[in-house]
Amino acid sequence: MGCAECRALRIYRNVDTLQRIVGVDIDRQSLVDHASRLFPSASDYLFRRSRPLTVELYNGSLADYDERLQSVEAVTLIEVLVCCVLLPYKIALMKL
Repeated sequence: MGCAECRALRIYRNVDTLQRIVGVDIDRQSLVDHASRLFPSASDYLFRRSRPLTVELYNGSLADYDERLQSVEAVTLIEVLVCCVLLPYKIALMKL
């Protein structure tokens, strides 16, 4: 959650025990712009993983149920808490 720039996902690719990585962000354009960071590099072909890896990117929100994530076993939140903390203040300001 909150993976638009795909930096953390790129790090997770190096964890050999992971077989599936799913990134979700509300900013679709940012996902599109940064998805190439997750393409295999030359070193990925030289140093093969012991298990295959699948990387998926989804446009979505932490606040909305998404059945595509039902089989996900762990979740990390990146730059999400800032939005959640500020949201009540934004709502309050909109009422003024």
